[in-house]
Amino acid sequence: MNKVNICFVVLHYNTIEDTERFIVSVFENIDVDSFQIVIVDNASPNRSGEILKEKYRENDKVSVILNSTNKGFARGNNTGIKYAEKNFDPDFIVMTNSDTYLIQKDFYYQIQKEYDFSHFFVLGPQIITPNGIVLNQAQSRNPYDRKRTQQMIRSMKYHLIVNYCGMAKFSGRIGKFISKARKMNPAIVNMNERREKVYLEGSCLIFSKDYISIYHGINPRTYMYFEEEILFYEMVRDRRKIVYNPLIKIFHSSHGATETVYSKRRKYMIFKCQNQLKSARILLDIIDGTLVEDNVEEIQ
Repeated sequence: MNKVNICFVVLHYNTIEDTERFIVSVFENIDVDSFQIVIVDNASPNRSGEILKEKYRENDKVSVILNSTNKGFARGNNTGIKYAEKNFDPDFIVMTNSDTYLIQKDFYYQIQKEYDFSHFFVLGPQIITPNGIVLNQAQSRNPYDRKRTQQMIRSMKYHLIVNYCGMAKFSGRIGKFISKARKMNPAIVNMNERREKVYLEGSCLIFSKDYISIYHGINPRTYMYFEEEILFYEMVRDRRKIVYNPLIKIFHSSHGATETVYSKRRKYMIFKCQNQLKSARILLDIIDGTLVEDNVEEIQ
């Protein structure tokens, strides 16, 4: 086994330019020699996974795994996480979207510094978007409980129906009006302040060895959506430390592989609502304790 300090796991689907840009950014910015990049191609129909595998065949820092089917977000990433765990035994695994890239020279140093201080299980960086705005991800709140999850499920059923009926624009206007009437304004969070016990956005999550040795990946039951909410619930439930540190930064282009498949708005919204509803029901099952913990995945 080739022991490394840090391993990057990137789930790839179609958008080869984004994935290649991420790989280049790691080689240009990572501040430690002992690193690996694991690219998991989620059965891209444009065969870009095979192109990446051939391109990096001779690069011993890059591994490309070709999934035979699209496993979705959680299981796709778990393929890479468990491959990294088995082959590289990393101290840290960075699970990040293909449309992100590194922008700082002390990326690993800041992660190690935070771990030495807090012994975190999950760490979130400051995520910077193309318009220069920092993604508001470090939300200090409690995880969803049963009542709130049930309310969310009812809301998702409603949105799924209105999208099927082609009334999404009208529904959105009503929702904005109701939110304004109830003064449901989001809390303003200082994104330059380090915070603990926070909800983290899933476009980039950093897992320590402490997390990897116990969970071996993220909850595999969802296909797409709500992985962060489930992770947040599990970390608070299990009393694991989850941290946001703005000294660690990453750039996020804010467009995902799903957009390359669902270009029409209505079709995309139906897909989104369907999978959000399924994931919310899984979260409710986890809260109720009706799912037996089973995070076993095939390691390629």
